[in-house]
Formats: sequence, C-alpha cells, structure tokens
Amino acid sequence: MSFDTIMKTIQSGLTGNNKEDIVYLKEQMQKYKDHPMQEEIHREIGKMIYDRLDANQQQAYQVSIEKDQKQIEQTLKEVNYYREKKELDKAVSIIRPIIKTMEKETLFKNDQIQDYFSFHEPFEQALYIYLEKPKKKVSTTPVMYSDVYYLYASLWKDKGDPSACKAALEKALAWNPMSAKVHFLYMSEMKDLEKYFAYTKFSFQYMFHPCDLAQLYKNFAAYYEKKKQPNYQYGCLGLSLQFKDDEEVKKQMQALETPTFVPATLEDLKNANLPIGADQTVVGLAYGYGKTYFEKKQFDQARYYLQIAYDLSHAKEVKDLMAEMKN
Repeated sequence: MSFDTIMKTIQSGLTGNNKEDIVYLKEQMQKYKDHPMQEEIHREIGKMIYDRLDANQQQAYQVSIEKDQKQIEQTLKEVNYYREKKELDKAVSIIRPIIKTMEKETLFKNDQIQDYFSFHEPFEQALYIYLEKPKKKVSTTPVMYSDVYYLYASLWKDKGDPSACKAALEKALAWNPMSAKVHFLYMSEMKDLEKYFAYTKFSFQYMFHPCDLAQLYKNFAAYYEKKKQPNYQYGCLGLSLQFKDDEEVKKQMQALETPTFVPATLEDLKNANLPIGADQTVVGLAYGYGKTYFEKKQFDQARYYLQIAYDLSHAKEVKDLMAEMKN
C-alpha cells in the first residue's frame, strides 16, 4: 500500500474519543514498525497523537522542545567563550556531545514525505522553495542544527583541520542551504582562486541582506588583489561600500590611490561579468511576498518582506507601499 492509503486506513479507525484514539494510534505504530516507510508513518501518527493530547500535555511537550533549544544555545555560548580564549580542545570537547546527539536525531529526519531544515528566517525558506522547487514538503525545525555545525566547522578551521571543517560545513549547508555565514566560511576555505571567484558569483542568488552583499564584493576585491589587478579590486571595494559603510574598506581604497591610479569603471566591472547590485530575482521575490501579505492586510509579514526588498533596491514603489502601512 502507498503511504497515503496507509494513512487513510489508519484515520478510518479513529473514533473521536481522544483517549481511545491515542491507544489505537500507538497500536498502529507497533503494527507498522517494520514497514519500509515506518519513519514517515510513525512521524504522521506522532502528529495525530499530539493533536489528541490535552492542553497541559501539549504545553509540556512544547516546553520540553524549548528547554532543549535553550540548553543548546547556552552550550554554544560556552563553546564560543572557550574559542575566544583559544582553548580550542576544550571548546571541541563541549560541542562534540551535541553533535553526537544530533547525528542520532530521528524526530527531524528527512523522509519520503518531507525534508527538514533549520532556516533562520522566513525568507530563507521562501527563497529555497523558489530556487530549488522541492517536490517534498519543506519544514523548519525549532532547533538551529545549522548553527551547531557552523560553530563546529569554525573550531576545526581554527585548529587547522580543513578536512574536518569541510565535513562540518557540508552538514551545516544540508540543514540550511541559504545560510550566508556558512557560505562565507565555505568560501574562505577554498584554495583554488577561480573556484573561489565562481562560488562568490554563484552565491548572489542566496544573499538578501546588504551586509552580505557587501561581503561578496569584498570577496571579489580579494580575488582581484591576488590577481594583481588593483583597478578592479578598487571598483569592487567601492561596490561593497554601496551596501555597508566600512572604514577598513575605505582604508584599503585609499591605500590604492596614487596620482597615476585609474580605477575600473562600473562599465569595466559589468564587462568582466560581475553582478552589479542585488540579484533581481531575490528583490522581486521579496517584493512579491510583501505585496501579497499587504493585500491580505497581514502587515507584520508584509513589513518583513518589503523591508528586505527596500534594503536591497531602495525602490520608490516599495517605499510607498511601506508608507501606506504607517497611515
């Protein structure tokens, strides 16, 4: 039987009496424990059981999840503390038990029905769905698994183990393929200069905060510095300043300026096939979501998406729409 058929069969046995149904659903879990799709079936039955718990039981479950998340957050603060003190072995010894627990995780394990991610904010999920067009349902976990792997990767980078760093980064990206900080750390580990350039260019489709776009242009500047093309380096640093005011970037530009120095023009940068400004697909998607929520009068959500679109474009139509919500 297909998954849908099995679930319909299970649902047909429900009586409407929560206590009786919970007992019945637990029996169904046992019945399908050896089925090839037992994880998917057990997860759906688990949701059905949760829906039949009383308010106190549901609250206890939610409190348990929140407690686990808070414990992880506290542990990560401790890891960062020892990392800052350069006590890297101590930091690794603290984070490793969390990693081992996560690797045994079954509650948020991908199956044939849905994939789980630890997106930080709604637009990451919206962008992922738009770009990847997943066939399965996309769900966001309450636990920031990607952050844990990112910190784990950072520790291995600090310890000078590129292989362990890369392995942790790949797991971080699996949990959140839209994470800017994970992509930047991944880029920083690239030794091949041309691959570094290509990956930076590729990453524009994922970035939707001005500070991240500024960093992409700093990456391009670093590339041109190593290629000994200071005129293009200067131009990329200038583009970075369009998205974030940065005194260090200004100093780098001043260091390049001489009486005979001729920086690359915007046209030069375009001819070099560099992306100029935010990815227009990203801007359009954020504006589209914002406008849709605006029309539904869901103004908190509308402001969130429109702010992203405005920060990237400073478009008048976006500004006007945001102004309407303030009146």
